[in-house]
Amino acid sequence: MYKFLKQLFFIHSEFVGGALFMKKYITHTLFLHYANIPDTLVWHD
Repeated sequence: MYKFLKQLFFIHSEFVGGALFMKKYITHTLFLHYANIPDTLVWHD
């Protein structure tokens, strides 16, 4: 039982770490994508 819980926790932490990495990667990619757009196309407040 303990081994199972340990394995489950490991999988969970790996999943959370992966999700955080993906979020960071996607945000970074979007930022770079929008940073490459000329100022004329960017909507300003």
